[in-house]
Amino acid sequence: GQLKQIPINIIEVSFQEALPIQLSPRLTKKMSPREHVKMFTEHNQAVFSRTAFRDFATGWIISRQDFLQKKFNQTQQFFTPQAGPDTTACCSLRPAGLYLRIHFLGTYYEHIQSIHQKIMDYLSRNQMEIIGDIYDLPLKNHWQTNDTRTYINQLSLQVRYRSEKNDS
Repeated sequence: GQLKQIPINIIEVSFQEALPIQLSPRLTKKMSPREHVKMFTEHNQAVFSRTAFRDFATGWIISRQDFLQKKFNQTQQFFTPQAGPDTTACCSLRPAGLYLRIHFLGTYYEHIQSIHQKIMDYLSRNQMEIIGDIYDLPLKNHWQTNDTRTYINQLSLQVRYRSEKNDS
């Protein structure tokens, strides 16, 4: 239903309210892939009940620095957006502000190089810069389909106009 309305490969920039999120502990570069999976599993067990697992997506956070250096596989933390009125148990907020957002089809690893280039070109053309971490949230993944070409990912990153630096 709602996923059919999502614009694909179109960059949108808009003000977004603070978003309550559950965060995993920080991942370290010394951790093995197996330890990453364990951390992801523990995060999901803490966040979801057995019945709600498919209703919520868990994404990952890439640091601004790693994204700018094209280190796309350097997950910093896992996160799960919290919806609904009871967000008091949340441990964090993604800050309110101006966000660039793009949805794309397929897997993150297949398309992040071209999406990164598209984002950097857009930022350059519009005199903008990234000021926060990058949030990747799979909206349609292996829980909904076996066809990786129809996966939908949402990349969100906080931005500002370069001229705003001098204003603050």
